[in-house]
Amino acid sequence: MRIFKDAKGRPWEIAVDVVVIKRLRTSIQFDLAGADVMATMRRLIEDPILTCDVVYAIVKPQADAAGISQDDFWGAMAGDPIDNALRAVLEEVTDFTPNRAARERLTLLLRTMTEMAQVKDVQADEAVKGLVAKGLAWAKTSGPSSGVLQAASESTRPT
Repeated sequence: MRIFKDAKGRPWEIAVDVVVIKRLRTSIQFDLAGADVMATMRRLIEDPILTCDVVYAIVKPQADAAGISQDDFWGAMAGDPIDNALRAVLEEVTDFTPNRAARERLTLLLRTMTEMAQVKDVQADEAVKGLVAKGLAWAKTSGPSSGVLQAASESTRPT
């Protein structure tokens, strides 16, 4: 079992077992234990809305017990909570996988994906810093402003 918190700070328990898999198959026609687990994981990674559908179906008994509607749950899912919930689901699916060799492959895949994402984050940060530095250098050397940025800034001020 894994726990993640939504954007309102509410903790949710993610556990994948036969009951949950059957609930997903009937409630949203999604199979976490299908023949191609890697394709299933890829679909979840690529589609944050599907991830939220899956997560809600997993935590629905908890939400019902707490009186939290589906819309309220979804309204608290954005950014890090989606990423944390996705990670919890992927790790639970990996743990659920009955075939030891497949489970080891999925564990390696998740570890590799995490490491790749960290490398990409560092590269993206460096690229953004470089662009900001170039933009600042250009602004300092380009002379008086044409007023475009100032006009844009003024047009977006609250009235």
